Amino acid sequence: MKFSYREYVSIFPGTNDYRLILRPVITIRVVGPNADARWDALVDSGDRLKIHYGDVKLHIESGREVIAWKTTVGFVDFGSASDEVIILGHGGCLDFFTATFDGEKAELELKPNALLPS
Repeated sequence: MKFSYREYVSIFPGTNDYRLILRPVITIRVVGPNADARWDALVDSGDRLKIHYGDVKLHIESGREVIAWKTTVGFVDFGSASDEVIILGHGGCLDFFTATFDGEKAELELKPNALLPS
């Protein structure tokens, strides 16, 4: 599954300059016991923020390809709604994929590996 990086305009850290930033953000579907929803999520191999845990089913879609698995995910409390973001890190997501972050092509490729629960 290949995903193009998304474009964001943001203040560059340490400056007052606005710059175009490309980020590996993908749309996922989160299925819980009472409801499901689609969310944009940042794929970040450095993810360490996990506070509240819950069991859900995650779906990643690219074109006609759909990969779904049950996992435990962490939910983080943010001080401001504008700071909120879903982060897909190693715990519950990247452990199950070989991930290639191609900065030159501004593209993320996710290939399921043998650890992906069926």
